[in-house]
Amino acid sequence: MRTRTLLPLLGLAAAVALGPMAAATADGAHGPSGHGDGHHGWAFGQGEPPLGSVSALSATSLSVLQIDGSTKTYVLDANTKYFLDGNTVVPSSALIGDQVVVAFAHEGQQGAGGSSTTPTAQAVFFISAHLVGTVQSVTPTSAGETIVIADPQGFWHSISTSSTTGWYVSGSSVSAAPSVSVGQVVAALGVVDADHLTLDATQVNVNPKPGTPPAGGKPGGHH
Repeated sequence: MRTRTLLPLLGLAAAVALGPMAAATADGAHGPSGHGDGHHGWAFGQGEPPLGSVSALSATSLSVLQIDGSTKTYVLDANTKYFLDGNTVVPSSALIGDQVVVAFAHEGQQGAGGSSTTPTAQAVFFISAHLVGTVQSVTPTSAGETIVIADPQGFWHSISTSSTTGWYVSGSSVSAAPSVSVGQVVAALGVVDADHLTLDATQVNVNPKPGTPPAGGKPGGHH
């Protein structure tokens, strides 16, 4: 079983990982507060989307260990949709331990096995291990690059890229690996390496250095 550290969703990583969720809420039916007309989109309950790690998963049930230590169970049915880092996925035991966000039906719109206490999941967003931080060094390797970052708390981490890594620049997909330089902010999704110290990246999002003016402008919007 893969182990995942339960962390708050970091915006840069979530921008890559939760693409379908963003598209659903942009539908105008339900935002993160779960309010809407009750006919379209996905609901996330009151307040922030429920975030936790997968503790059990079967064909009909999902159990989520929440950040407060409690466990929430959801009913899964033929209409439940599944995503891993923004891509559709077939659920399996390999996803146990991953972080997860669950969109569920409103009370009164539950499926055959759902209830207010055990709601039916409409969409399940699995999120791989991820890192976000400021680039400290970039070292070429035979497979790609090793990018060392400092996270917001000051801890340093290594990200390993390869020919199969998907790349994004400011959230937009690019066909080739961009030049990564010291001072840029990167968000990476992937799998914890066997050394338990490195993230083997499946996706990397590269952002400009803080304070870099947009093309044709200056910081603060003055021209």
